Parts: sequence; C-alpha cells; structure tokens
Amino acid sequence: MLFLLACLARSLVPVQSPAGYLRSGVTATLADQLGSAVFFCSGLPSSGVSLEISVSFVDAAAVGV
Repeated sequence: MLFLLACLARSLVPVQSPAGYLRSGVTATLADQLGSAVFFCSGLPSSGVSLEISVSFVDAAAVGV
C-alpha cells in the first residue's frame, strides 16, 4: 500500500482537481487496490478480481491535509 501511495505522489497524471481535492477515480482505485492487497496478504490460493465497484462519497478529500 505504501508503494502505491508513493507512486501516486510521483504520478504524471494529476490526482487532484484544480480546487485541491483528490479526484474520485483515484479514491476508487485506492479502495480497489486495498481490497486486492487483502487477498494477496491473506495467503489464500486464489485472488480476487473486481467486477463492479460502487463508491458513495460523503465529502471531498482535501490533498495535503
């Protein structure tokens, strides 16, 4: 997970909007990668694949806060 966050920090793709908030697609991708990491770390012989992701946002996430 730490590696993924380090990659996002150095990403060429802007992860924040002009208003300074984290883009919703980045948040959904982080949630998906975290779910995959749980499968990877659990030691199960199989892994999971996301077929559908539904994300409900309560409020915007400010970058750097």
